Amino acid sequence: MASFCSTGGDVSALYGYATSALRYVLTDAPVSLEPLTVMDTRSFCWRGWWVDCHVLAASHAVCLTGPAGGLTELLACMDPAWIPPGGFTRSADTGWEVCLEQRGLCCRARLVRCVLQGNMDLCGHYQPESRMRVTYPARAGLPVPVTCLGWCSNGEWLQVETLHTYPEEGVAVRTWTVFTAAAGTCSLESECIGGVLS
Repeated sequence: MASFCSTGGDVSALYGYATSALRYVLTDAPVSLEPLTVMDTRSFCWRGWWVDCHVLAASHAVCLTGPAGGLTELLACMDPAWIPPGGFTRSADTGWEVCLEQRGLCCRARLVRCVLQGNMDLCGHYQPESRMRVTYPARAGLPVPVTCLGWCSNGEWLQVETLHTYPEEGVAVRTWTVFTAAAGTCSLESECIGGVLS
């Protein structure tokens, strides 16, 4: 089971952690969100998959559950020694892009670190019912930390975008993930969905 950096519900304490402690995980192994603080959740169906989008304390999780099992994307502060079986794990201290197959889905993901600037928001345009924005307690003299999560889909793909701001470091972390049903076609050179990942 994962070992997470838990703050016992004190969300403001999270901002003492460096973004270098963030880990991105994509796994088909069971993942419990119980040790984490879930701030907001939205759920919907996509191609027979039940999708739960969670905004966590300064992080996020996207859980897909289908007939063949489950798949979880997670960005959270966790023990780097923990690598879920059969999963992909990468640090969030530098940007990267990956394309892999899990549970019959092609999963193309990108993480970008950037300088925190003004009132940042998601890059994509999402319907009001397909986006979440959660703010956290701010430290004196610093901007309000925020996590945004948005999604859009059609019959062939599901795109999830997130934004996490860390004012104490002057850093924002963005992720984009596109899940497609066309297994066997994963390629970083393939045409991206909506131009977001290009």
